Amino acid sequence: MRKSLFASRPCSKLGFAVGVAVVIFLSLQPSIAESISQQKKAVVFIFGTIHPLNPDKTAMRAADGSRLAVEAPLGTGFFVDYRDENSGKRFSYLVTAQHVLRDMDGAFLSSVRIRLNLMSPAGGVEFGFIDNIPVSDAQGNLLWLHGEDQAADVVALPFLPDERKYEYAAISTRTFVKDTALLSESITEGEDVYFIGLMAQYYGAKRNYPLVRHGRLALLTDEDIDTPTGQQKIFIAALESWPGNSGSPVFLLRDGANGRAASDEPMFLGIVVASFQNKVTVPLSGGQPQRQLQAGDTANTGLTCIVPATVVEEILKSPPAQQERATGIQ
Repeated sequence: MRKSLFASRPCSKLGFAVGVAVVIFLSLQPSIAESISQQKKAVVFIFGTIHPLNPDKTAMRAADGSRLAVEAPLGTGFFVDYRDENSGKRFSYLVTAQHVLRDMDGAFLSSVRIRLNLMSPAGGVEFGFIDNIPVSDAQGNLLWLHGEDQAADVVALPFLPDERKYEYAAISTRTFVKDTALLSESITEGEDVYFIGLMAQYYGAKRNYPLVRHGRLALLTDEDIDTPTGQQKIFIAALESWPGNSGSPVFLLRDGANGRAASDEPMFLGIVVASFQNKVTVPLSGGQPQRQLQAGDTANTGLTCIVPATVVEEILKSPPAQQERATGIQ
């Protein structure tokens, strides 16, 4: 089987081996600073208890023989505002990359918690946690919404924080980049993009400080591309990503510069899910199927995989999502 050319996911655990929401923008043509300031409020940091593995994939043990457990930042999540086509009501979802919710052995965690900034700081601390957000049932089955394509590295959960307690905003599906824009080539390689997410090395001692990183679209294709979770539809950007960035929302920076038309709202392009390593794998003909020629090293090439916004929208329009909304789960 051909090995993936990708690094293990950006949020590789640092190498430790529900309701309604409306986004309110300050003006019809917000400045870049205003847009990013609002988008930061939609981003949360996802934490969970993981179980590190030894190099031989066996569980690490504590001095007393029990399995070692570590509380760690796992990745980034963000909120999406979705208007239901049937009822006309608006619903809020927490979205992230699916692999962010997995333990080191690949099994889904039982639960995670998210860190958000508070509306009213208490005792000098400006962030708080929402704990025990369920991820899987007793049999290990994922409880979050996901697509039929098992390789698609995106999940969503109906979720609305207490807006009186937490600083909160959501990304409206109205701003999602559509396939029509890509087919018409109104969006092409070379476009400026940026993501907002967790920097695992520093995310703030007193409040959440999301990282903002800029780059450019490098490759658009309608073909599926190999990723750590299988072949899926992705964009590739010249945009470096690292552990903790997985699940980060990516936006198009359309400010009217370089001859491009300005947008009156920030455009949501997709989700960070993986980065490329400097590796090339070539199957050797005439030999055993497992024989391959490999070149390169494990260096990060600075290229990042982005699952398109349309994949998120497909999940939110899926029959399971419609059924949850119809039964009033929120």
